[in-house]
Amino acid sequence: MLHIDAHFARGRSHAVCQDYAAVGAGIAVVCDGCSGAADSDVGARLIAHAAVQATPAAVADGSWIRRTEAARELLGLDVAALDATCILARAREQAIEVTMFGDGVDVAPEQQALFSLFRPMEQQVFDGELDVFGDGSVVIFETPGHTPGHTSLQLMMPESGPVLLTGDLYHRAESRELKRVPRFNSDEDMTLASMDEFEARAEKLGAKVIIQHEPADIEPLQGQIR
Repeated sequence: MLHIDAHFARGRSHAVCQDYAAVGAGIAVVCDGCSGAADSDVGARLIAHAAVQATPAAVADGSWIRRTEAARELLGLDVAALDATCILARAREQAIEVTMFGDGVDVAPEQQALFSLFRPMEQQVFDGELDVFGDGSVVIFETPGHTPGHTSLQLMMPESGPVLLTGDLYHRAESRELKRVPRFNSDEDMTLASMDEFEARAEKLGAKVIIQHEPADIEPLQGQIR
């Protein structure tokens, strides 16, 4: 496990780095400081370290943030230095619990209603692929690289026959043709391996491939796959 923190510098508008990541025992944190606030680079780092050191209960109720307030006052920083969005990922048995705090957390009511639909659903962890209904009609299969846990979808449709949905494996038609890997992907080699496995599956099935970020693939569907 990584026991150091890291910073990110993206774009040209930031005079100093304002985004920090930190890793602790069973927890990973990314903190995005606000570019318009003074000393938000320091604030983002304070928040990231406080979150890593917080107990699960403190993370759940948000009380850990008081540690950053005390540190801010000790350093004589303005309250705006803590203007940031913090994303915490904590391991809980076989699942990952993700919590967000800060100025980027506001979620529209209609989105909150959608999220609530997932709460009563059964969670299932799988390796390789999962035949959802046991009849081959819907198969989720791993294509890691964009993220470590990225998956794509295989469908058997009455009119189209086998269909593969790429997810974020490809973003445009030329991405597939040229095997382009976005620089923001988590692992280039893993992405390329997933592309090879995806194409082998598509060839074996004779499947229609739909790149979900490609308008030329999506618009003709008119919202339906038959």
